[in-house]
Amino acid sequence: MSWTSFKGDRLRHAMLMNSTEGALSGQAVICIFPNMRKSLYTTVFLLLGLFSIGAGPKVPALPPLLDEKGLITLLANKEAKPLLLDVRTQEEFAEGYIPGALLLPYDEIATRFKEADKGRPIVVYCRSGRRSGIARTTLMGLGFTNVSDFGAFTKWRGTLATK
Repeated sequence: MSWTSFKGDRLRHAMLMNSTEGALSGQAVICIFPNMRKSLYTTVFLLLGLFSIGAGPKVPALPPLLDEKGLITLLANKEAKPLLLDVRTQEEFAEGYIPGALLLPYDEIATRFKEADKGRPIVVYCRSGRRSGIARTTLMGLGFTNVSDFGAFTKWRGTLATK
């Protein structure tokens, strides 16, 4: 083995080479920037601090389709601030809805929905799953990135709220 060291003003190279195996298989290169090490650590800590300040609450990435267990878990996560949208008609909504849901008929989403946070978890549901599928597609088309379709509200085994 041979050890070669090159010294420069700001850069030091150290190369350890196994002379019998050649440069490809027996070479390890170590580059040390002694004057930059402190600034590198400072930069890393600053970046970590910025990420932790702006991180906020953990917002789960929703699957395209959500089952009852997933919906219960999401609704229990108050930090995520999920939005549950009933996309049926006013008459259907009055007959019973999943507690915590807001009414917004699927055919009014493009004109009436005014949520600023495009990454907020949104779950849509209807009577059979057809309108909620359309609602999810509409929301995704409006730039919302975290939208899930619960489908038919009859999958909900809990009690329904009424007005």
